[in-house]
Amino acid sequence: MSDISQDKHLKMLAERNRNERRKLLADLFGTAAYHYLSYAKDDDKKDAILDAFEEALRNFTRAAKESAPDASCPKGWTECVDGSCAPPGALCTQEQE
Repeated sequence: MSDISQDKHLKMLAERNRNERRKLLADLFGTAAYHYLSYAKDDDKKDAILDAFEEALRNFTRAAKESAPDASCPKGWTECVDGSCAPPGALCTQEQE
């Protein structure tokens, strides 16, 4: 394999790995939430896990919007004052609850 074609091949592999990593990480977020919910013994513990998940989503959306400033919140989500997005049924901050 020539140096040029090897370089092109390595770039294609890197891009494929980057796309696979993106999909895997997106899938893992939901998998982790369901995993921990399945071990929660009572409703209070399940609520605590869901609260942590909602907070993580707000933190993620705030950081993601900084990296993609032209993006808005997903359809049906609430745009929060702090720049984050709250999923349907969630409030923007704990203080509002």
